[in-house]
Amino acid sequence: FRLTMERQKIKLSYSDSDMLEFLNRMREAGLVWMCSAYDQDGNAHASWVQMQSRKSEVFNWNSATNLSFPNSGGTSLLVDHLVKEMIANDVKVWDLCGADNPSVVGFKSKLGGALKSYFKATFNSYPIKKKIYFRWLNR
Repeated sequence: FRLTMERQKIKLSYSDSDMLEFLNRMREAGLVWMCSAYDQDGNAHASWVQMQSRKSEVFNWNSATNLSFPNSGGTSLLVDHLVKEMIANDVKVWDLCGADNPSVVGFKSKLGGALKSYFKATFNSYPIKKKIYFRWLNR
């Protein structure tokens, strides 16, 4: 996650341990889950964190790809698995998020979803936990 944010020049205002604690608490509350693609040696190639409070609605909150394995197919395999997971669990809306970020919209638009307009308020000086809480309340 940190390497992906640094590569995309997204400033992080929290430590790795704070993020891990936050995600573990969200997972324990049943609000987030993660899917990862590994190779036979146990190296993670890609991981996507999904937020879900309703059975029929999932938000792709974060995606990270390990560029140590370029063109490995890990991300494609992961997306294929996630689509099958959404279908099997009768998810009606899978919001891929990120269409407001030019480096993300190109990739995610190729997945075949419908681009929807929405409004976004940015709070650059807010900690990540407050940003996520705000988005969660106002979805």
